[in-house]
Amino acid sequence: MPGVETSLPLMLTHAMNGKCSVTDVVKWMCAGPARVYGMKNKGSLIEGFDGDLTLVDLETRRTIPDADVWTRVGWTPYAGMELTGLPMWPIVDGIPFHKRP
Repeated sequence: MPGVETSLPLMLTHAMNGKCSVTDVVKWMCAGPARVYGMKNKGSLIEGFDGDLTLVDLETRRTIPDADVWTRVGWTPYAGMELTGLPMWPIVDGIPFHKRP
C-alpha cells in the first residue's frame, strides 16, 4: 500500500504545523488501529499491555524520495514532500528492534 510508511511522519508534520495535536496523532496511529483490528494489549503504554513503541525524531525534516520506500510498489504519493517525525527506533514487546541509521 503506497504511503503507509510515511503515514506517521505525515501526521506528525501536521501536528508540528498546528493542524492537530501530537496526542491526536497517538490516538489515531496507536489506539485506533489496535481497536479496529482487535489487537489485544496493543495501542497504549499502560500496565498489562505489550511494551510496543516507536521513537521518532521530531527535529529533523526530510524530503521523501520515491527511491527510499520500503513498500513493494516502489513509489509513494508523498514523494517530494518535506516531512518531520521520522520513525527512528521501533521497540517491540519492550525489545529494541531496528534502529534507522
